Amino acid sequence: MAYRKEAQGIGGWLLVFLILYSGLAPLLELAGLSLQFIGPGATYIARTPILATDRMITTMQIAVDIAVPLFVAYRLCRVFNPWSVRITIAALWLLGPVTIGAGIIARQAWLGALGRFYGWSGLTVAGTQILLFASVWTAYFLLSARVANTYYFRDEDNGLSATFA
Repeated sequence: MAYRKEAQGIGGWLLVFLILYSGLAPLLELAGLSLQFIGPGATYIARTPILATDRMITTMQIAVDIAVPLFVAYRLCRVFNPWSVRITIAALWLLGPVTIGAGIIARQAWLGALGRFYGWSGLTVAGTQILLFASVWTAYFLLSARVANTYYFRDEDNGLSATFA
């Protein structure tokens, strides 16, 4: 399989991924977090211990959900080696399913019966969307000529490896 020299660097669907995963997703997470602190029910949440614990768990999840995509964006934009792609794929699969699972376990441990009810409800639509998102972008990172040319097959002389020429 020969890859074209033009399909390399940050652009195309790789740029779309960076905008969605490292730009839009952290902004949406911050918006959701702000509702817990300045939204209409913020004072009620602060006065109810069990809901304050839930807010703490959610805040920790959101901090991870913001930090990991920013790290992935740094790796993809500045470090052009295969590890950047591997870290990205690992983050796609670990960030979504693992943080949802960790949140459910933490809520069950700290909130008791309410945590069991609240935690499992997050696995329906949101869990399916996260798994679909991770599946589509994993396939892209494994099959894309742009990703292969940018992160795997760089050569000092001509920018591409002769492996796929």
